[in-house]
Amino acid sequence: MNKLLTICFVTFSLYTSTSFASNWDKLTKEQQSLLAPLELKWDSIDSNRQQNLLNGLKRWSNMTDEQKKTAKQRFQNWKALSANQRSAIRNHFKQFSQLAPEKQQQLYKRYQWFNNLPAEKQQQIRSRWNSLSTQQKQQLIERRKNFQQLTPAQRRRLLQQLNNH
Repeated sequence: MNKLLTICFVTFSLYTSTSFASNWDKLTKEQQSLLAPLELKWDSIDSNRQQNLLNGLKRWSNMTDEQKKTAKQRFQNWKALSANQRSAIRNHFKQFSQLAPEKQQQLYKRYQWFNNLPAEKQQQIRSRWNSLSTQQKQQLIERRKNFQQLTPAQRRRLLQQLNNH
């Protein structure tokens, strides 16, 4: 799921908009060269989509070779996903963007923490989570919410109690 979120973020960032050209002849030679596969249908592409593609080109031209290599790989991963998987990612991204900035930051930090774990530990956590029933997962989520509502002093006491058992 974390890989899917990463792909979602990259795909979205490649397709956000800033510049616009409504017909093929208004594009620069460089833009035309990079967008050559779209030449015949460019004028029929929705203006928002055109803006997104042009912005993606701008970002692409500012990337290092290593960043381009990573972006190509992520795009290949994206194309390899089923339509249902891509739709789920889009929905998750939409939900994420509607969260308060503090909640987004919290989730992003948790995501970074998980990605910085050794692969073996990540797999261990995934396996453990996947082995739980839906009811057990819901109970853990509820416990986490309750824990987050505690004051720091209450959290420390609770953790001490758990460690003493």
